[in-house]
Amino acid sequence: MKKFLLPSKKSSYPVQKHLLNTLAFILIVVLTLGYSLSNGVDSIKTQAASKKLIKKKVLFVGNSFTYKNDLPNMFKKLALSGGYNITIGSSTYGGYTLLQHSDADDEKGKITLSKITSKKWDYVVLQEQSQFPAYDNLREEMYEGARKLDKVIKDNESTPIFFMTWGYKNGDTYNSVDATKTFEGMQEQIQIGYETIADELSDQISPVGIAWLNAYQTYPNINLWAADNKHPSIAGTYLTACVMYETLLGKSPVGLEFTYKLSIEKAKALQEIAHNTCAAYIAE
Repeated sequence: MKKFLLPSKKSSYPVQKHLLNTLAFILIVVLTLGYSLSNGVDSIKTQAASKKLIKKKVLFVGNSFTYKNDLPNMFKKLALSGGYNITIGSSTYGGYTLLQHSDADDEKGKITLSKITSKKWDYVVLQEQSQFPAYDNLREEMYEGARKLDKVIKDNESTPIFFMTWGYKNGDTYNSVDATKTFEGMQEQIQIGYETIADELSDQISPVGIAWLNAYQTYPNINLWAADNKHPSIAGTYLTACVMYETLLGKSPVGLEFTYKLSIEKAKALQEIAHNTCAAYIAE
C-alpha cells in the first residue's frame, strides 16, 4: 500500500511562507483594485463633468422661411450633437415682416415683443419677409422694423442676428425688376438689403443665403428648395441650421453626427459648405 507522508517540521516553514506570500499578493491586488475602482469612478465623474452641455438661449423671429421644417428645433438638435443645450423660443407667422413684428399695436407683433423681453436671450435671430430685402421700395420698411427690434433686443441685453435668407430658385417672377429675375440676381439683392441695415446697426449676419448660393453652384443635384421653389426643402433647412450653428456658437458644424433624414454624405457636404461660407464671410 502506498504511504502518504505527513510534512515534517522542517518542511512546514516553506509552506507557511508561501501561504503568507500568497495572502500578501491577494491583499495587494484587492487594495490596488479598490484604488483603481475609486479612481475609475472619479475619472468617470470628471469625464461627465467635462461633457456638461453648454447652455444657450436663442429666440427666432420671422415667418414661414423659419418655421418650415421647424428650423429652430433642427438647430437645437444639431447643437445638441455638438455639446450645446439650447433653449429655443420662436415667434414666427406666415408672411410677417420685421415691421409687423415690431408693432406693439399688432396682435402678433405684441406677442413677439413680449417674447423678446420674456428672458435674457443670448441671441435673437431676425428674419425678414423673403422679398423685402431685395427691393429699394421695400427696404425702408424693413429697416424701420429692424431698428425698432434692434433697440428692444439690445435694451434687453441680448444680441440681434440677421438671418440673411435666400433667393427663389427661379428668381422673383412676381416682380418685373431685371436684377431679381434669377436666383443669383435675387440673392445678390437680398445680400445688399441685409448688409446695409446690419452695417448701420453694427449687427452680425448669419450668411445663410450665401451658403445656399455656394451649395447651388457646388452641388447642383442637392435641391435646397421645396416644391414651390421658395421655401426650404429638408436639405435647405439643414444647411440653414448648419450656418446658424457656426454663426451663433462659433464652432464648425463639420463632423456633427446629427444628419436628420439626410444621408451622411449629403449632410457632410452641406456641413462643409456652411463652414466654408461662414469662414470666408467673416474674413471679408
